[in-house]
Amino acid sequence: MEWYVNNLPTHSESEILLLMRIRDPKIFPYSKPYELHNKSASLIEEKLEYIMMMIHRLPKKLQQSILDDTNFLRFVTENLLGPMEKELKKKQRMKKKRKSDKDKIYENMDMLYGMYKQFFDIGIKGFKELMNGIGTYTNRIKGYKPLLKPYSFSEGI
Repeated sequence: MEWYVNNLPTHSESEILLLMRIRDPKIFPYSKPYELHNKSASLIEEKLEYIMMMIHRLPKKLQQSILDDTNFLRFVTENLLGPMEKELKKKQRMKKKRKSDKDKIYENMDMLYGMYKQFFDIGIKGFKELMNGIGTYTNRIKGYKPLLKPYSFSEGI
C-alpha cells in the first residue's frame, strides 16, 4: 500500500484500495465483486472525463507530448486497439463463414432444383406412359367398346 501511496500521490486511499482489490483479489478480497467493478468503472469514467476536459485546454505541444508518451501509447494499443482488432477480425471471419454458408446453400438449392425438375420430368413421362397403357389395355379387352379413344400424350404436349 505504501508503494501505491508514494507513486500515486493524487489518488485517495480509497482509490488505491480499490486498485489493489482489482489487481490482487486474493490478497485484498471484496465480498461483492460486481459492486467493486461498478465503483472501478465509475472512477475510470470520472478520470477520463477530467482528462478529456483538460487536454483540450493545454497547448498543442503538451497535448502532443501526452499523446506520444510510451505509457499512453501502450495503453491505447494493448488495451483499446488490440481487443478491438481481435473482435473485428473475429467478425470478419464470421462474415466470411456466413457468406460461404450462403453460397453452399444456394449451390444446394440449385442442385435440388435440378433434381426436382428431373424427377418432375420422370413423373410426367411415367404418367403419360401409364395413361397410354391403360387406354391401350382397355381397347384390347373383348367385347369392350371404349367410350373414348386413347389420348396420345406425346403428341398432345
